[in-house]
Amino acid sequence: MEDYIHATRAFLFMGMIAGAVSFFGLCASFYHSHIGSISIKPLAMSASFAAGVCSLIAMATFTGMYSQYIVLGVWYGWSFGLGWASFPLFLITGGLAWK
Repeated sequence: MEDYIHATRAFLFMGMIAGAVSFFGLCASFYHSHIGSISIKPLAMSASFAAGVCSLIAMATFTGMYSQYIVLGVWYGWSFGLGWASFPLFLITGGLAWK
C-alpha cells in the first residue's frame, strides 16, 4: 500500500484520539475544574488544537497525493468534505475553550 495512505491513517487516528480527549475534557469541565493536579480546560484546549493540526496534516497529505491519481469524472465524496471541515472546527473549539 502507498505510504501516503499510512501517513493519512496515522494522523487521522492521532487527531481522533486528541478530539476525543478534547470532547470528554470539555464535558468534564462543566462538573469539575481539576483532575488531581491537572486543570481540565487547558488540557482540552491543547487537545483540540492538536486534533486540528493532525487533521490538517492528514487531509493535506491525502489531497496532495491523491490529486495526482484523479481522472476526469472522479469525485472525492462527502467524507472528504467532512474531513476538511473538521480542521477549522477543531481550531475554533480550541479557541473557544481558551477563554
